[in-house]
Amino acid sequence: MVIKERGIDALCIQLREATSDDVRHKCAGCIMVLSANSDAAKRAVGEELGVGALTDIVLKVAGVGRDPTKWNIPVLKAALGALAVLSSDERNLATMRAEGMEQAVEMYGRAKDDKMQAFVRQLTERLLAAD
Repeated sequence: MVIKERGIDALCIQLREATSDDVRHKCAGCIMVLSANSDAAKRAVGEELGVGALTDIVLKVAGVGRDPTKWNIPVLKAALGALAVLSSDERNLATMRAEGMEQAVEMYGRAKDDKMQAFVRQLTERLLAAD
């Protein structure tokens, strides 16, 4: 129903256009939950440029440097979690690779958050796996 009613589209648009970290956090979390057990939702997020928007969030946080005290952990964790879920779709994974996620994601493995570390491990395994 969420896909039929274009809810994924709306979340991806908000994620791409939001200037608020709170909105980014909530949109990424919703995308993660909705995509967790739905291949159709994963495809829809990829088609609506949601993977690129999530990747952009992770890369921008990486751009603030390697100092974890400067990272917005809630936004970063939600984006990494959504990307980890979405990475089971090969098209989404290809988008992540094209955006350069391999290099960016490795620095987040030292975060002191167990869930974040789990997301990073899952992403790293999938990103570095042979096609």
